[in-house]
Amino acid sequence: MLNTLLAFSRYLLNEGKVGSNGMKQKDITLIIVIAFISGLVSITVSKYFISPPKNRQQKVEIVEAISSEFPEPDKTYFNKDSIDPTKLINIGDNSNPQPFNQN
Repeated sequence: MLNTLLAFSRYLLNEGKVGSNGMKQKDITLIIVIAFISGLVSITVSKYFISPPKNRQQKVEIVEAISSEFPEPDKTYFNKDSIDPTKLINIGDNSNPQPFNQN
């Protein structure tokens, strides 16, 4: 930022715009000083609004790794003689085509 202002002031001096008709040397110096001070103030103020790195850290819970090993299910419930929940169960004779007659 300061380099840009210095380059601008050199440009004005080289073009002959600084003198009795244009900006005076004091004006250019004043602009450079004000820009430098405003840059310092903006950096200082931004440190108060942007949280410092120590406040950006957050503690998280550490979990244990997932294993590819899977224990065998309990033989009491999972065996060849247990009930198959996907099998259709019929209770009694279902020969009545209209189970809900309005008699």
